Amino acid sequence: SGARSVKAAALLEARGFADVRIVSGGMEAWAAAGYPVQRNGPTTWSMERQVRFTVSVLLMGSFLLGRWAHPAFYVLTPLIAGGLCYSALTDSCAMANVLARLPWNRKA
Repeated sequence: SGARSVKAAALLEARGFADVRIVSGGMEAWAAAGYPVQRNGPTTWSMERQVRFTVSVLLMGSFLLGRWAHPAFYVLTPLIAGGLCYSALTDSCAMANVLARLPWNRKA
């Protein structure tokens, strides 16, 4: 829609940049025209993706530890499942709140 580029242009102009332009078609059109594009390294995963990964690691770890270390680790599986149910019912996510505090999720 171009709404973000209009906001960004207004912010840049407010900070003293004089030659600010909005390119019709966005970054795809800019790159397709052969102009340079600088990427700032790897991006972080979305919070949803981080939560899904963490849950899968916890569930696999619970299973493997329960099988090879001690059956008491199987208790983690229903606890994690209960947390997922609570998250869905309340439309909140405690795990996402915890993951948001990790260094790679903090805005500079």
